Amino acid sequence: MAILVLLSGNFLLGKIARDRVTMAWWGSSHEAALALAQRVRAGRLGGTVETGVPNVELAQVVGPKGEMLSTSSAARNLPPLSTVRPPGDDPVQMTQACVHPRQGCLLSTAVRVWPEPDSPIVYTAQRVARPVVVGILDLLIVLQAVALVVLSVWTVRKVVTRTLRPVREICTALERINRGGGDGRIEEPRGRGEIAQLAGCINKTLDQVKQVRKFASDVSHELRTPLTALRLHIEELQLSREPGDLDELLRQELRDVERLEEIISDLLLLSRLREGTGAMRPTPMDLGGLAEEEVTQRKGRIPVQLKIESDVWVLGMRTQIRRVLRNLLDNAQRHAISTIRVTVSRNGASAELAVADDGHGVPLQDRDRIFERFTRLEESRKLDPSGTGLGLAISREIARAHGGSIGVEDSGSGGACFVLRLPLLGARENEQPPAPRVERTGQDERAKPESGVHIRWIHLANGQPEQ
Repeated sequence: MAILVLLSGNFLLGKIARDRVTMAWWGSSHEAALALAQRVRAGRLGGTVETGVPNVELAQVVGPKGEMLSTSSAARNLPPLSTVRPPGDDPVQMTQACVHPRQGCLLSTAVRVWPEPDSPIVYTAQRVARPVVVGILDLLIVLQAVALVVLSVWTVRKVVTRTLRPVREICTALERINRGGGDGRIEEPRGRGEIAQLAGCINKTLDQVKQVRKFASDVSHELRTPLTALRLHIEELQLSREPGDLDELLRQELRDVERLEEIISDLLLLSRLREGTGAMRPTPMDLGGLAEEEVTQRKGRIPVQLKIESDVWVLGMRTQIRRVLRNLLDNAQRHAISTIRVTVSRNGASAELAVADDGHGVPLQDRDRIFERFTRLEESRKLDPSGTGLGLAISREIARAHGGSIGVEDSGSGGACFVLRLPLLGARENEQPPAPRVERTGQDERAKPESGVHIRWIHLANGQPEQ
């Protein structure tokens, strides 16, 4: 499109230049013809006339029947300079003719002296070299157009080559990655253009592919362990003859089968959460009531303290939020030394469910990594060798599916504090006004009025309020 615009502009400017040059020559002929017509009207016409205008040497006065009434010296013995006879309503006309080989091309002006039919016609003409006026200008215009096309093509090719160079580099890097070389990523060009965005998207895809490969490797490893144990137990069963040994081997096989079922179930849930294929029918729920219900139904070696802010409502899947809480409580029971605290509260537009323990905590550099699939720190492997390493990964996906997040921080007692944050549900239509705050530890209960917030403290041992 740009090339067409340039060519059109080139031809337009060439035509304007050509017309100006031609009109400059016609201007002299025009001036001479008008002056000679005025002399004819004044009756001062002789046998020989001269134009008196430089470069206009040819002049003729031709009668109505084509007879030559008067000529200039240069036009003597020449046929009429033009066959054009201007009408009365358009007495002045300019023509270009190349009919006289001896004179070359002529720029002629024809002027009717009077409007009557028998009026003589005055002709003046200027010799011009056609190649100078028409041919050379036309050739220059064509050459300029060709030069513009060549320059435009060269420029476009240069720009396209420079623009697509990063694309070729990306293709080369991808081929190298496909052959197993490189670090699994491509170099992203500088800037924020489309090529840089494409490289960024490709790197994200490559990261996902890398995670899938790692996931497949981890799954193979995790499934191989119980399968190997099953094989060993079956082989021992073939060699065993004692009933007691048979019962123990069967129990071990059942435990291995249960672990396989847990891994497969967790993988299926994790896959559904990541793909968004699970049925999501969220309902309003009281997060504090859910936490109290779950904690009171559990039994563990470490007593649990509950600090619940009333009427902390969220919208979500009750079974999935309960799954997150169970994962966090299981994790706390493994790592806590003497204390586990569960807190439900509001924080701005978010509802927070925190599970804190007084264990050894999570190193800062591992706080993101522990939410990856099959990631288990050394301490966790020692405390629970049979774990699948999928609990925290599932918890993170559940939090994301509910528009929230989950992370780990330092707890006030020196251990880890896992915090689940979910969007806080807006005030319900039939919500009751806040009740007084009740603190309860064992059998001690004291009502303390507080505006806007009421909190319950419950200290539980083995799933029951401590007496």
